[in-house]
Amino acid sequence: MNTRLLPPQPAVLLAALLSTVPFPVSPAQGQTESRDTVTLPTVVVTVLRSPVRLDRMPFATSVLAGPEVREGNSGVFIEEALHGLPGVRVQNRYNPSQGERISIRGFGARSQFGVRGIKILVDGIPATLPDGQSTLDHLDIGSLGRVEALRGPAAAMYGNGAGGVLLFESAAPHTGTYRQDATVVAGSNGLLRLQATGSGTSGGVAFRASATQSRFDGFRDNATGSGEDPYSQATRTTLNAGLTTSAAGGTLALQLSGVDLDALNGGSLPAELFDEGSNEAWGFNVRRGTRKDARQGQVGVSWRGGVGAKSLIHIYKPTRQEAISYPVIR
Repeated sequence: MNTRLLPPQPAVLLAALLSTVPFPVSPAQGQTESRDTVTLPTVVVTVLRSPVRLDRMPFATSVLAGPEVREGNSGVFIEEALHGLPGVRVQNRYNPSQGERISIRGFGARSQFGVRGIKILVDGIPATLPDGQSTLDHLDIGSLGRVEALRGPAAAMYGNGAGGVLLFESAAPHTGTYRQDATVVAGSNGLLRLQATGSGTSGGVAFRASATQSRFDGFRDNATGSGEDPYSQATRTTLNAGLTTSAAGGTLALQLSGVDLDALNGGSLPAELFDEGSNEAWGFNVRRGTRKDARQGQVGVSWRGGVGAKSLIHIYKPTRQEAISYPVIR
């Protein structure tokens, strides 16, 4: 077979020549690139007990702040506020009588209920008991403004429960004189949450107070005919208030929280009954009246500021009559 090469066409030669000629960029194009450049604000975390820039921290740390913590959520379950944190897993059983199980990189996964193996602080006040167990019934999820997570061996600086650290902070008060907000959330299985929040700043004192009541009927039916249907109802009322002001070269904060929780425990469901489509509570639980009734209130005073080359955080909890001072090297 004979192959003959055709001479190049003039149009092809012209296109190849033009492709090698540099064309100047118009001023409009150059200005568009500068406008498209967005400078992100610096993220500062305090989970190491001292302000540190996130990009300067040599530890595994994550931060969730702003509307992404509250907006689009029911404000009833902790899972909704933590689902965006890497390495943090929440098993939500939708059973307020047992609570949600939280684990960080596997620590806390062996807990039957509640939170174990990790350290939790709410507005600077430890929520973890000396035995490593944490209770989060008093946490007002609808008022959260920031969540910081510390993973890895650096959590050992907090002592027991050193599988990781979760730091919850309430939303900052309104910078104006006063602002009133109201929230209503309704959903399936009898879900209803009512929240009223007032905050503001006056004379150098910032204040914020929130009262919330939530109700959840659950999804376990009562098959014993005792008059309560379904048998997995829960009602929780929380109060979260705080004051902050400048004092002695630092920030003085007063924090108050309380919770009143009544929750029935319908129990789990065996795999065979689940496969059959059953949704009934255990008759034994109904007859015994298994439930969780919790009443908790606490008041905390903290001061954060610089002391020489160190930062000092002082926490006083009248409910336990103890004072804790944490010196932190910057």
